[in-house]
Amino acid sequence: MDKIAYDKMTRQFLFAPLALMVSLALGIVFYLSYTKYDNSKNSLIGLTAASNFYADMSTVDRLYAEAEGDVARFQDESVKSEKVSAWMLKFSDDKLIVLASSKHPQTVGGALPRQICDVSGKDYESLKNTGKYSKLSFGANSLIDVCDFKIAKDVVIGYDSQQFYKISGLGDPNFSRWYWANLSMGFISIAVAFSIIIFMYSVLYRKIRSSYFEVEKANVELSEQAERMRRDYYYDSLTGLPNINSLREDVKSMQNVNVVVMDIDDFSKMNNYFGTRICDQVLMRIAKFNADMAEKWGMKLYRQGSDTFAFVDGENFFIDKYEEMAEELIDNLKGLVLDIDREEGDKQDPVEVHCTIGFALDQGDTLKKAMMALAYAKQTGRDYFCYLKQIDDTVAYSEQIKRSNMIRDAIVNDRIVPYYQPIFDKNKNVTKYETLIRIQDSGEIVSPGAFIGISKRIKRYVMMEKMLIEKSFKLISQKKDVIISINLSARDMSDGDVSVFVIDQINKYQIADRIIFEILEDEDMKDLERITKFIERVRRMGVRIAIDDFGSGYSNFANILRLKPDFIKIDGSIIKNIDTNIDSKHIARAIVAFCKQLDIKVVAEFVESKEVFDACIELGIDEFQGFYLGKPSQDLFRG
Repeated sequence: MDKIAYDKMTRQFLFAPLALMVSLALGIVFYLSYTKYDNSKNSLIGLTAASNFYADMSTVDRLYAEAEGDVARFQDESVKSEKVSAWMLKFSDDKLIVLASSKHPQTVGGALPRQICDVSGKDYESLKNTGKYSKLSFGANSLIDVCDFKIAKDVVIGYDSQQFYKISGLGDPNFSRWYWANLSMGFISIAVAFSIIIFMYSVLYRKIRSSYFEVEKANVELSEQAERMRRDYYYDSLTGLPNINSLREDVKSMQNVNVVVMDIDDFSKMNNYFGTRICDQVLMRIAKFNADMAEKWGMKLYRQGSDTFAFVDGENFFIDKYEEMAEELIDNLKGLVLDIDREEGDKQDPVEVHCTIGFALDQGDTLKKAMMALAYAKQTGRDYFCYLKQIDDTVAYSEQIKRSNMIRDAIVNDRIVPYYQPIFDKNKNVTKYETLIRIQDSGEIVSPGAFIGISKRIKRYVMMEKMLIEKSFKLISQKKDVIISINLSARDMSDGDVSVFVIDQINKYQIADRIIFEILEDEDMKDLERITKFIERVRRMGVRIAIDDFGSGYSNFANILRLKPDFIKIDGSIIKNIDTNIDSKHIARAIVAFCKQLDIKVVAEFVESKEVFDACIELGIDEFQGFYLGKPSQDLFRG
C-alpha cells in the first residue's frame, strides 16, 4: 500500500466515524433541547413570565395580620394553613434568626438554613436596606426554587417554594436561565465526551500515520519469518530435503502410496564414535546419492528421521520395480567407504556405510507398514524386505500360546495373586493401597504387562479380574482399617457381568467405604452413559472414584467434569522426570490447579526418588506412590 492509498484509507476509517460522531452529538443536543422546551411550553400548570412569582406572599401577609405580630400565633396559623412554607425571621448581626416556620419548625431559634434560602452577604444587606428580597433559582426538569422575604415592622416575613416553570416561548425573559439549568449538564457531558473522542482520534491518527511504514516493515519481516518457520517445519535443515511432516502431508493427498524406507545401520554408534561433524557429512553424501536415485526411479525423497530416508511415489507399479530399486541401493551403499574431510583431532578410521531397506505397497498406514518391514529386515538380518501381513505372525502366535497356557493354569490352580502397593501422604504415612494383579508361575511372579493383553484376546480377562476383586475384598473385610484402590477399565464397568459381580461383592463384604475404583481413560471409554450409571450406583453405596494415568494420551477434562472423581492420579510419564523436566512440571502444575478448583485430591504415580518426591510436594500434590516410598507386595506395608 503506497502513501496515497494509505491517506485515503485513514480518511475513510478515521474521519468518517468522526463526522458521524459530530452529527450524532448535535442531534442529541437538539433532541434534548426540543423535548425539554416542548414539555415546558405545553405544560398545563406552572408559572410563566407573566405570572406573579410571588403570589404566595399575600398568604403570608394574611397570616401575619391574623397573628397581629405574635410569633406563637403566627407559627400555629401558618402550620394550620398548609398552603405555603411561611417564615418569620429577625435580624441578628449578619444573619437571619428563625422565629417561626410552618414547614421547618426544627429550625426555630437557629439561623435561616442556607440550603433553603441563602440570604447572606450582599443579599442580607439588600434586605435590610430595601426591605425586601426575592430570588429565583432555576433547576432541572423546569423546576424553580422561590425565596421571597420582606420586612414587616420589626420582623422579616416571607416564604420559600418549589414550582414548575412554564416557558412562554423563545422570547421568555428567563429562557436563557431555564435553558442552562435544564440542559447544561447534558451539554457539558456531550462536549466532554466529544472532546475526548476528538483527542483520542487525533492521537490515533498521528500514531497510525507515524508508525504505518514501521508496521509495513514488520509485516514483511513476519511474512519472511513465517516462511522460514514453514520451511523449518516441512524441510530438513541439514540436507534441505522434505522431512517427516512434509511426508505425512503428501501421503494424505495420494491415492496409491508406495514407500521405500532406507536406514543407515548403526548410525547412532557411528555418531558417538566419529562425532557429529563427520556424521553430518555422511548424511549429506547419502542424501545426495539418494536424491539422484529418487530422480532416476521417479520417486520423491524425504529425510524421515535422523538416519532414515523415505522414497515415495503414487504410481501403480508391480513389486518388481521396488525390489530392483532396493537391490540397486544395497549394491551401491553396502560396505561403501566414504572419503570424508577430517580436521585435527578427528578419528582417522575409514567411514564405512551399510544400510537396510523396508518397503510397503499396501494402502492404509503405508509408511507404518514400511517401517515394520524395515524392522523385520533388521531383526532377520536381511538387506531388504517388503511388508507382508504374515510378518512375524508365527513367532507372535507361539508366544501367545505360551502366555495363554500360563493364564489358564493360573486360573485353574488359583495362582492369581493380588499385590498391594502403598500410597502415602506428604508425611509418608500410608493412606491406602493400590491392588495390582500378578500371576505366580513356576515360582516366579509375572507382571501384568506379560499377560493382560493376551488374556483379553483369549477371553480370560474377566475371570482373572473377578478373582482379583474377590481376593482383595475378602482381605480388607478382615482388616477394618485398610483402604484399597482397584483398577476398573471402561470395559469392566460397561460389561454387565463384571459390574454386577463387583456390586455383589461390595454388598457381600460390606466394605464400600474402603474401596476406591481407579478408572483408566482409554480408547474403550465410549459408552459414557453406562459407565456413568455404574459410577453413580457404587458412589451411592460409599465407593470413591479415581481417574488413573491422567495426562496420558486419552485424558479428557470434560470426562472429569462428568465423572466427578474424588482422586486424580497423574500418569507416571509426567511424574518420573518432574524434578528435571520443566514441561512435565508445567503439566503437573496445571493438573493440580485444575483439581484444587474442583476439590479433587491429586496422587502422583512413579515416585522413584527423593528428588521427584520433593518436587511433587512443592507442586501441592496430596498423595504419592512409587518405589521410592514402597514397592508392591503380597503383604500390606508395615512402615
